[in-house]
Amino acid sequence: MDYSNNEVPNFYSELWKKSKILSQTKADFLERVGLNESYFKNKKILDAGCGWGKNTLTLASMLGAKITAIDLCDLSNVKEYTKQYKDRITYINADLRKLPFKNNEFDFVICEGVIHHMDEFLSAFNELRR
Repeated sequence: MDYSNNEVPNFYSELWKKSKILSQTKADFLERVGLNESYFKNKKILDAGCGWGKNTLTLASMLGAKITAIDLCDLSNVKEYTKQYKDRITYINADLRKLPFKNNEFDFVICEGVIHHMDEFLSAFNELRR
């Protein structure tokens, strides 16, 4: 799949419509990222390539973070899935290779299941790092 021509975003948008296995426990998330719960309280987080919002929901609902959720695909699914926490979430259509943010704007960045689909992954890494 080629991330640049929307095959991947469209694939995941369709997958979301068919699957309702959309949750994770707080403990699973914390173990995966290697941080404790207190780290996330009132932090500014970027969920880069948010997809249908599994990490967005965990961060907003269970960890009290303020999230910017970005993706190339239509964000209506993630907005619907996380609507209960919309006051903590900003949704933006954006390309990981050209992020519309200042340097050091976020306290934490999560980008899960995205970069391995990209031809220009070094551009994405450099953008996420800044």
